[in-house]
Amino acid sequence: SFTAHPKRDPKTQDVYAYGIEKSLGLNLKVYRLSPQSGRLTELYSISQDKAFVIHDMLLTENNIVFVIAPLYMNLWDMIQ
Repeated sequence: SFTAHPKRDPKTQDVYAYGIEKSLGLNLKVYRLSPQSGRLTELYSISQDKAFVIHDMLLTENNIVFVIAPLYMNLWDMIQ
């Protein structure tokens, strides 16, 4: 999955986004897209022990803040 709400840095014009990689585990991936070069760079990969619902993020001058509700999905229960 990939965010529907990317954020643009007003100073650099870089676009920041995130997605959830589903493989043997779950990983929150954070990306930066540079409009100057057209390159998409993976900045972080953060392992998740549960499938949290992440709908949006906030971009500050120094941080990316994820809005994570105290709710998670049990993927095993969903496929049974």
